[in-house]
Amino acid sequence: MEDITTTRRRQKSCTDLGCAAKGFPCVDTETASGCDATDDTLCGTSCTCCIMCNQTTECKGYGGSCSKISAGCSGTSYDAGCAASTCTCCIADTSTCVTLPVCGDAGGSCISPSESGNCTGVLDPNGCLGDSCSCCKGGCAETNKCTAAGGYCFRKDGPHVCPGKILKFCAHRNCLCCVDPHGHGHGHGKGEDSNESG
Repeated sequence: MEDITTTRRRQKSCTDLGCAAKGFPCVDTETASGCDATDDTLCGTSCTCCIMCNQTTECKGYGGSCSKISAGCSGTSYDAGCAASTCTCCIADTSTCVTLPVCGDAGGSCISPSESGNCTGVLDPNGCLGDSCSCCKGGCAETNKCTAAGGYCFRKDGPHVCPGKILKFCAHRNCLCCVDPHGHGHGHGKGEDSNESG
């Protein structure tokens, strides 16, 4: 069976109707057996768009690999992590947290249970993929008064436990200022509630 590059060079009679814009070649339908998926609407008559489950930077960043959805995945399946809609990013390590748009668009990030204590906002069980991962969002805006005291603002109704002195130097009613003498514990969920400075 010839490879896709050879097929692309040989098939000059195929009319492209949007296949190239997606990063794939139009091939003769009779030589499309090497494709992971096909789309006849993106090429002319007797041709089809040859879709390959190419690795993406996003999927690689999560330690996954792109493959056909129909092939199944024994780990976490992240369908939006690969270029083609017929492909999925399969992440073998199910403890890896994947931030979905519903979390990321709200200014949050997904964290594991072991990191929950570092969340200075609130935890939302929605918007993440991965075992027991939660979206940390809705953090407190920093204020000049808290920063000058050597502290940081955190949500008092969230999971974060201040390891130092607590002051009321933050703007939002649900926020407190934590002055940690060791400088630890400030990480996730910053700056969502208020832009005021004190």
